[in-house]
Amino acid sequence: RDSFPRPQLTASRALAMATSLQTSLYPMRLIELFSREADALITHQGIRYRNDTFDLDVKLGSQARHSCTYRLQLGDELLGKLTLRRNQKFTETETEALEQLLCSLLYPLRNALLYQDALRMAQRDPLTGICNRSALDDSLQRELSHAQRQGSSCALMIIDIDHFKRINDEYGHDTGDKVLIKVAKAIAGALRKSDVTARIGGEEFAVILPEVNAKGAAVVAERIRKTIETYSFNGEEGPLFVTVSIGV
Repeated sequence: RDSFPRPQLTASRALAMATSLQTSLYPMRLIELFSREADALITHQGIRYRNDTFDLDVKLGSQARHSCTYRLQLGDELLGKLTLRRNQKFTETETEALEQLLCSLLYPLRNALLYQDALRMAQRDPLTGICNRSALDDSLQRELSHAQRQGSSCALMIIDIDHFKRINDEYGHDTGDKVLIKVAKAIAGALRKSDVTARIGGEEFAVILPEVNAKGAAVVAERIRKTIETYSFNGEEGPLFVTVSIGV
């Protein structure tokens, strides 16, 4: 069996970890740094960090027989869960030392999550909650570069709500906003998690479909078109039916 030395958490070691964790505002990098610093004190084979709010699932190292999991929290603010794994059970002394080390992680992790949230909000359309034009441009450049490197396909769809000005004029802008929100949900609901949906204009949307050719994108487009065609909205002037036009 592996043998692990009794951990000794000194003030200098704790300070070194705290200093190291102040160097990044990216959660994945923070978990990497924490794992590296903690391993000098408490040997482990793998570490996993999960935060469902930010859809983060960071896995480093390998699976092992034993684990210890901590719920990371500052006051009432839940920061996620952290799990360390190894083939030998963690001792009580080790878990006590690990709990002290985790105190150094909480504030840097919270700052990183706040930073990521600010970045996310800056790339979100405030009405529909999907990506905005800026986020689309970044994603498109990234996906096209990937497709060129891999020699794979990448499709782009442009979706336009038909006669949207008439909807606003006849049914009111509140109804128009409801139409935009529901159309955005319908588009996102027809796609994979890896696809990117964005609002790029008043009534215009765009979708990036990685690893999909034109024929496959046409099938997805027709599915979206048919789904939206079945929706009805309650406007000020009565029921409203909406259609979209899609280019691939």
